[in-house]
Order: sequence, then structure tokens, then C-alpha cells
Amino acid sequence: MNPARRACVGLAASLWQEQPGLSLLEASNEVRVRLRALRDPAIDRVPGIEVIAQWLGDAIAAGELEEPAGLHKRNRSQRQRRKT
Repeated sequence: MNPARRACVGLAASLWQEQPGLSLLEASNEVRVRLRALRDPAIDRVPGIEVIAQWLGDAIAAGELEEPAGLHKRNRSQRQRRKT
């Protein structure tokens, strides 16, 4: 397994224990910040938030990471939907 992915899944697990109400995107952003702070030599490049979110979603789907009780997709407003 990719060392960056493994670190992200571990960081997300501890983060969601501390703050179970975070959305997937919020958690991904915080995981990225914490991953940068680690400065692990095995991780040559810190992935973007979208990649981390995908990894976390995949880990939840595969059962590698427990889905926090408060995790849910937030609905975008009508105005945001029209812009895309």
C-alpha cells in the first residue's frame, strides 16, 4: 500500500475519533495539513484534498476505516447547483 495513503487513513481514523462531525472534505483538508506536518521521508509528495477524499471514501467502502456516525454528504444549495 502507498505510504501516503496508509498515513492518510490512519490520520483520518484518529481525526474522526476527535471530531466525528467532520465531513469527508473537511477531514481530507485536515488530514492533508497533518500529513504535511509529519514530514515523513517515506512520503515524497503530499497528495491533494481530492485524492485524499477519494482514498478515505475507498477505505470506508473497503472496511479499512470505520465511517463516523456523523458523516454525511451535505446537499449543495440550488444556487451552487446552477453554477456547475
